[in-house]
Amino acid sequence: MKKLVRLTALLLAGALLVLMTACGATPLNAEQKAKKDILKAINDYRAELKLEQLEEVAELSAAEKVWTDAFRAAGNVELPFDEKLYDAYDAKIKAAEAWVAHDDHFGLGGTNTIDCLDVEVPANEAELKALVRNATGFNGNPFVCKDCRAIGIEVVTIGEKMYFVCTVYDHV
Repeated sequence: MKKLVRLTALLLAGALLVLMTACGATPLNAEQKAKKDILKAINDYRAELKLEQLEEVAELSAAEKVWTDAFRAAGNVELPFDEKLYDAYDAKIKAAEAWVAHDDHFGLGGTNTIDCLDVEVPANEAELKALVRNATGFNGNPFVCKDCRAIGIEVVTIGEKMYFVCTVYDHV
């Protein structure tokens, strides 16, 4: 009898999952939700400034994923400088020929010997909005580039904290 009850419960759970997926209700994991929230905060700020919205471009996010994958594999927010990572990133960007980076990666810092994740995903919406407003890059706040139309963005969890890296792009 217990096996029948367990089997029935399993079948019902499976049916529910199929129904949710069929209705387009695929649940977001924490990193996907954070990525969505970050992009929304950036675009809300751009709307206040009367700038066009940034569109996430999959090929550009794949380039940022080079970094998040490396940090995830290391399980650390610091990595020894590795020219191969830069080459892999550049190869992904070249595949997305229509775009040119406006600024350095936001969220990726370091020195000549170490690369590091240096921007944590804020704990709440107010902190996220403040982070976006006060962001600084090589050319000032990267999110206010009036010619930029695209963004590559990825989120990674290291230990108990989430970090993100992104780059905004102008159309070639």
